[in-house]
Amino acid sequence: MKRAVFTLAGDGRLFARSWRLFLASQCLSSVGTWTTRIAVAWLLFRLTQSVLWLGIAAFSGQVVVLLLSPITAVLLDRCCRWRVLLLTQSLFCAQALVLFLLASGDALGAEGIVCLGMARGAIAAFDLPARQAFLSDLAGGDVEIKKALALDGLQVNVARVAGPLLAGFLIVSFGEGSCFLFDGVSYLIALAGLGFMYAKRTRVEGGVARDRSSLRHEVDECWTWLRQHPQLHNDIILLATTSVLCLPFTVLLPQYVHEVLNEGAPALGTLVSFSGIGAGAATLLLGATDRLRVSDALIRSSAAAAGICLAGLSAVQGAALASIAVAAVSFFIMLQISATAVSILGNAPSGMRGRLAALYGACFWGMAPVGSLLASALAYAIGPCAAFTFLGFGCALIATTVDRCRSLQNPLP
Repeated sequence: MKRAVFTLAGDGRLFARSWRLFLASQCLSSVGTWTTRIAVAWLLFRLTQSVLWLGIAAFSGQVVVLLLSPITAVLLDRCCRWRVLLLTQSLFCAQALVLFLLASGDALGAEGIVCLGMARGAIAAFDLPARQAFLSDLAGGDVEIKKALALDGLQVNVARVAGPLLAGFLIVSFGEGSCFLFDGVSYLIALAGLGFMYAKRTRVEGGVARDRSSLRHEVDECWTWLRQHPQLHNDIILLATTSVLCLPFTVLLPQYVHEVLNEGAPALGTLVSFSGIGAGAATLLLGATDRLRVSDALIRSSAAAAGICLAGLSAVQGAALASIAVAAVSFFIMLQISATAVSILGNAPSGMRGRLAALYGACFWGMAPVGSLLASALAYAIGPCAAFTFLGFGCALIATTVDRCRSLQNPLP
């Protein structure tokens, strides 16, 4: 039997009308997502004056991704990913509007923020891998997959620049609730864009229908495939390491801005925007040039450089230099993350792409809450600057260790 998947109608070219519509609508919803993230972080810190609450909120919202990843992995290889995106983005819109109503009535406390963050994490557990697997299906070849994932990462990071800047303005002018309202409206536009996209059912040659009753078998099949490709297996391990030690550094930025830079919400928005600039430059570099080949050396050197730059941020106490340091950290983190996605999804069989995208998401977003708790606990005990030093050098050290392990392994066929 051949398994059915969904692809966009039309000639399938990367810059077809449907793709441009999808990219534009998703970019706008990503801007709304970042306004909500900044507003939630600032509101929570304003209500509690505690960096531990920031870590708890980040952990509770992202650990759901890790817990749901086995279910997500199997469902995405069985369901229409286009319909999954319609459902998840509808739920994102409803969650943002609930945040707006609660914030407008001054009924949103720390506990409510944590609970709604967990709901958002549960939705993201399906949305993030569904979008990556959907894009990989549309792209087809290895070169097209690299460009598609790079462009998707670029639009996300453009939103990381625009969203925090817009959030800083909205918080100062109208309060945190205005950010939640903008997020809800942006998802309505994204849903309209998905609704205008025409989808049709096609067949994938060589796909074999699997036993739908064995969830564990399908997850084990994914791990078996990774073990047969030891360098990709190590890429996953290094991605999880970076997600624990480097990626959650943004959780500490509110405390860093408040205690070290002695600034307010606009400065926080500026720092997160520079983080988006750095990450966007990495995805643009990866997608715009064919000379930058995705390799194991690129992945491990990016992880080591991200750790060193994060340790360097601890010595910065001026807003201008801090913006540059944050951009550098985000550049190398995103270069590693994007290269890992291209390496894994580009080599993945089409029938296993949904499961591998879910595994990638579990290591990327699912391991980040562990790092959020670790980073917030360190910052609470020794301060944000010392925490940056500890986490950065730890990531660089592990990347170097993985480098030595890889030298003993055979390259990919």
